[in-house]
Amino acid sequence: MPQMTLLPHQVEAVDRVVRHLQPPADGCFPSEGLRAEVVAATGSDKTLIAVEAARRLSARRVLVVVPGWGLDRMMQAAAAWRSVGREGAMVGASSFHPLDTPGLPCTGDPGELVSLVEDLEVVTVFEPYEPGRLGAMPQAHELGLAVWDLIVVDEVHLPPRVVGAAWAGPWAVVNDQERIPAVRRLYMTTAETPGSEGDRSGLESEGESGQQSGRQGQADPWAAHLAAARRFHAREGHLRVPRDHVEEAADESGEDGLSVRLGEWLDHIERRADELTAEGRMELSELGMRWYRMEREELIAVLQSNGSERARAAAEHLRAGAKFEVWSGRRASARHLFDVWASREQFILEDGRFKPGLAEAVRALHAAGGDPICLGAIYPAERSQNCSVFLAGDLTRCIACM
Repeated sequence: MPQMTLLPHQVEAVDRVVRHLQPPADGCFPSEGLRAEVVAATGSDKTLIAVEAARRLSARRVLVVVPGWGLDRMMQAAAAWRSVGREGAMVGASSFHPLDTPGLPCTGDPGELVSLVEDLEVVTVFEPYEPGRLGAMPQAHELGLAVWDLIVVDEVHLPPRVVGAAWAGPWAVVNDQERIPAVRRLYMTTAETPGSEGDRSGLESEGESGQQSGRQGQADPWAAHLAAARRFHAREGHLRVPRDHVEEAADESGEDGLSVRLGEWLDHIERRADELTAEGRMELSELGMRWYRMEREELIAVLQSNGSERARAAAEHLRAGAKFEVWSGRRASARHLFDVWASREQFILEDGRFKPGLAEAVRALHAAGGDPICLGAIYPAERSQNCSVFLAGDLTRCIACM
């Protein structure tokens, strides 16, 4: 990657970051990894500082944590990293609808996330911290996702708010070396944050104490969207909201004036039903939100009907008691999945490797055109035998298995 042109203040910041995050002379890394913080004014282009620091540190596997719910934040972060010179693959660790994330393949499935990034030499993953969920990253590491060379925690001056117990202390998860292991962490902020020295434990205090409930207006996206859902339900008597529907809701003063993209939000929530906390699920269930979970025997029958060797093996894993997940509300077009996996197949072929069922899956997804596809995963005891499952939108057929 060619070196970028930096302004003097950016050069100084990068030099300090690199110096602070260099491996110790004795080669013994602290148990919590190396940590540094950049405090810079708005408009000083902290993204450029982070990207150049990653280059100087030879960080090939980078996780960028973007606080707050919202598609725009994640897409803006990815575009910013690309625009200032970050190379390699980019992936979103979230389940936004594929039509909303052009050029950024996304998944909220921990198993698929591992499969997407495990063999990439250079990859940058963007994960938004969102209300009502615990995040896919810790589960992905439980499934064998490798250690990050660098985690960049962006906009630490905008810590996520807490909705009851729904967030379960998200900053604590970011800082937890056992749940999300990394060689280095770099915190970006426009103001000094609590706990900026040492292990940054101060970042956890707000989330764990619950003193900032965040249940007021726009400061709490979950509450604002839930209020809009309740308003729609009270007026229409149901929660079957068109995806492009925008609901007018009350702002912090209690007056109308807050536009909420309710249909898009509910679609997003439905596609990650298994990741919702009990509290978030209950609040939506009270409004008539429909949930569906595919049973083990149903999935076995669908896999058997596919007839491929990989699908038969997946069915046998299920009979042997393997864990599995099917995100019945999470749909993507077969065309989008074909684009993602055809590109991944090319990477694998160039590396001289082989992934069972991949070629057949790519052909099947191409043949399915624009049909909606539901994703699933099967986790045998031996991680190398994990299976990704692509089901028809109505869950009656297995399109592909690998």
